[in-house]
Amino acid sequence: MNGEFRQYLEALDGEWEDRWGRHLDEEELIAYVRGQLEAGDVERMQSHLVHCEACAATLKDIADFFEPLREGEEPIAARTLRQEWKAFRRRVRAEQAVATPKGVPTWFASRAMFALAASLLVAIGFIGVWTWHLRRETRQLAEQLQVERERRAALEQENRRLQEQNSLLTRMQEQASLLARTYESQLAELREPQPNIPVYDIFSREFFLRSGSPTVANRIVVSRTAKSFDLVLSATHYPQYPSYAIEIVDRHGRLRWRAVGLQRDRHGNFTLTMSRAFLGPDEYRLMLYGQQDGRLRRIAEYIVVLRYQ
Repeated sequence: MNGEFRQYLEALDGEWEDRWGRHLDEEELIAYVRGQLEAGDVERMQSHLVHCEACAATLKDIADFFEPLREGEEPIAARTLRQEWKAFRRRVRAEQAVATPKGVPTWFASRAMFALAASLLVAIGFIGVWTWHLRRETRQLAEQLQVERERRAALEQENRRLQEQNSLLTRMQEQASLLARTYESQLAELREPQPNIPVYDIFSREFFLRSGSPTVANRIVVSRTAKSFDLVLSATHYPQYPSYAIEIVDRHGRLRWRAVGLQRDRHGNFTLTMSRAFLGPDEYRLMLYGQQDGRLRRIAEYIVVLRYQ
């Protein structure tokens, strides 16, 4: 490659000398481009290049041939380059024998051939760089497109989730509105006068055991016309406390209602007004506690089996 480039330079400039003396030779310029010179030689050559336009132009041509690849630039295979160079030289020589006019010096045709060869190599390099840039831009566009697709998919998924939540919220609002209307209707019914409210006396489990009864449960059947009813807890024979507490627990042990700070009526009992909506048909335990000094002491347990007609 160095020999062919020397022929190209000789065809362009002949001998390398100027008015200051000797021009820099080919080997020196190639070594300079490749960074193979000592620091002192580099300074000497740079000083010469500042004043010598011919050597500076030659250095530029050599740099096109021998400077290292730029970042991201793909190298041209040496085998491919030699094949193209040999094919090009054969074509040029064949055409030169036919197309060179009489009287044109042979050195001029050789000079034109090498100039064209240099242009061809530079063009091949530019094509390689352009192809690399094009591939990189295509890859970047593909990555951007993939990111956009993923972003759109995430937005669509989020939109579906929000729509499902909105639909669920709408159903919950409808159910809450229906319950509110039901409770308002039941409350309105309870506010109406209720004549002849059924009253049921219930006795404690301890009372049934002392009396020798075969059962310890109070069985109550409420008529279909009664919207509410009273339960009277008999407690006349139990100890006196400053206040009392009552709990209603269902058959699964869940607390349904609790009140503290209660007082007996004038007969020594407790009266609870219940509604059909509050207690459904089931078995319940009513626990009576005495309250003193912030502490509760169990007094009696009332078992109620409730049924509705």
